[in-house]
Amino acid sequence: MRTKYAESVKNISYIYDAVGTKLKKVVTDASSLITTEYAENYVYEGGVLQFFSTAEGYVEPKGLGWEYVFQYKDHLGNIRLSYADSNGDGVIAPFGGTQGGEIREENNYYPFGLKHKGYNNTQTGKDHKFEYSGKEWQDGLGLNVTAMDFRMYDNSIGRFINIDALTDIMPGITPYRFAYNNPILWKDPKGLMEDPPIQPIHLQEVTVTAKRKPIVHSTESSQDIPAIWTTSFQGTLSDWNRMMGTNFTDSRQAEKWRVETFITKPRLEKQKKEMIAAMHSATSKAAKIIMVAAGTAVAAPYVFSSPVLSAAFWRGATDAGTQFIFNKGEVDLFDASLSAIIPAGGSKLLQGLKFGGQTTIDFTNTEQDFNNIFDGSKSFSDFAVDSFTGAYG
Repeated sequence: MRTKYAESVKNISYIYDAVGTKLKKVVTDASSLITTEYAENYVYEGGVLQFFSTAEGYVEPKGLGWEYVFQYKDHLGNIRLSYADSNGDGVIAPFGGTQGGEIREENNYYPFGLKHKGYNNTQTGKDHKFEYSGKEWQDGLGLNVTAMDFRMYDNSIGRFINIDALTDIMPGITPYRFAYNNPILWKDPKGLMEDPPIQPIHLQEVTVTAKRKPIVHSTESSQDIPAIWTTSFQGTLSDWNRMMGTNFTDSRQAEKWRVETFITKPRLEKQKKEMIAAMHSATSKAAKIIMVAAGTAVAAPYVFSSPVLSAAFWRGATDAGTQFIFNKGEVDLFDASLSAIIPAGGSKLLQGLKFGGQTTIDFTNTEQDFNNIFDGSKSFSDFAVDSFTGAYG
């Protein structure tokens, strides 16, 4: 398929394959002719490879080798910053140097995609045309539009200049719209209806301080779902169907679907995961108990046939049991082992070593216990109990 934008002897021709993939662009300006060819992520101009795109940015020829250009993109896929380590020193130098700075280009946009002008206009290296929504900016012959996959988008007016091929699905909305007039939440890089809303950024912990009491729409919510889906929707049923891609005719049905999909179902899924985790924990504890019981049963005839081993076993068991009771289930096996090896009484030197070992290594036998000294997660009462059971157990 061939599409042409023409004015007198100046014109731009686009050639596509049968499924709508752009293959070639030809810009004719009187006597000059610029041909750009697209082979998936490889872009040629005049038959010479200009670059090929990667997940992190793009790669372009440089002498006999290649130069990797990395790009920072925002949540909508807009390319905001391009940079390259041109001198290979492992450091990105924003300004100066023999390379003229390694920041290739910085882009800042108005909501509907028109670029800011008057600042940060410095460009290093080739002019990389792929910018807003990650799509190619068409400035040939002053056209100044963004070539989405299936349509041309005019950033200056926030509208496509071609009709949406899927307009029959949503006849109640203008087929020239872009991102439902909300380009912060929605995007349309294909030009075939909008992509789903951008999911919120997940934060581990948020503290909010405000002078005015916030309005709470619902007591049920999920941090994984945009607020508009989990709170009372303010708008008509047509607005809801248009936003969610549904076709409800009864507002009660829409409300029931909203609650089941975005409140009840996530809550049940969370409960299910917690239940499975609890079952796994219980299974692990049961397995440990069975292993200890089995080991004790096998070792018992040998242990209790020897007075020395029997006494050591009971000393260690008493120490472990006391710790278990007073330390809320926590048992230090090092303490119990020293109690089993070194009996109470006897040499004062051995008792001193035993006491010092049990009270000191109690905190330092693992990295986690060592950290407990500083973060206070182990109380002094636990320390005292361990010391007592270690010295007299």
